Amino acid sequence: MTDTVHGGSFIIARKLFSSNIWTRPPLCLKLWLWIIGQANHTDHEKGQHTYRRGDFATTYEKIIKALAYRENRRVIFPTIKQVRLILAWLESQGMITVKPIRVNYLPNKGRDKVQTGAYVGLLISVVNYDTYQAPKTYKGRDK
Repeated sequence: MTDTVHGGSFIIARKLFSSNIWTRPPLCLKLWLWIIGQANHTDHEKGQHTYRRGDFATTYEKIIKALAYRENRRVIFPTIKQVRLILAWLESQGMITVKPIRVNYLPNKGRDKVQTGAYVGLLISVVNYDTYQAPKTYKGRDK
């Protein structure tokens, strides 16, 4: 078979079925899978930031759009509170770290730059990404 799956792939361990996330609301599992799927599989630089394997930058808006689903003819979006609570839970379980991406200076229409603590996004890092995404981690025992 020569067909390929466009967009790449990632590994999910069967241990997921016996983990704490399996008993959480479905939105929690959906966000976890989305995070693993969005995480960078190699180190790279973008702009002034260097992103390591397992890291990615996003915003609450992007997360909300990614978690939207259809029910009958309606599109249902999670609230920002739901997203924040799930991210906090994932972080408390040691699955991810979440850090705000801040811009220290923003242009002020020709005037001097003004210092600000404005958020421009989130840097999400999957803890133990290398372990989860290494195929050799999942090989069976030698006989």
